[in-house]
Amino acid sequence: MEQGLRWVNFECRFSPLVGHYSTPIHTMRKTREILRLIWSCNQSRRDTARTCGVGKSTVDATIKRATAAGLSWPLPLALDDEALERCLYPSAINQVSRKLSQPDWQSLHDELAKHKKLTLMLLW
Repeated sequence: MEQGLRWVNFECRFSPLVGHYSTPIHTMRKTREILRLIWSCNQSRRDTARTCGVGKSTVDATIKRATAAGLSWPLPLALDDEALERCLYPSAINQVSRKLSQPDWQSLHDELAKHKKLTLMLLW
């Protein structure tokens, strides 16, 4: 593997900044290039997507995340790839997780016992 080139693997999760499920699979080098082309060269998002070989939605999501993190160009010299990754993609611990409550199993059992043609699918 080339020095400095590192693939970043993330789990697919809902992003409130982007508004949909996203799986970023591009490198931090490509992320820096996207930010440079948009902020420094004033290149359009469509042209940036074509230049970097990613989708326009990826460029949009990267810019939204960088803006929300308070980043601007030029990026600070102390901001290495790991720090940039932490800024743009905070860990799942920081995100609010939805707790699902357990159904009342006894009442489900009682309803299924009462009605012969009732299924779990109909109860949900």
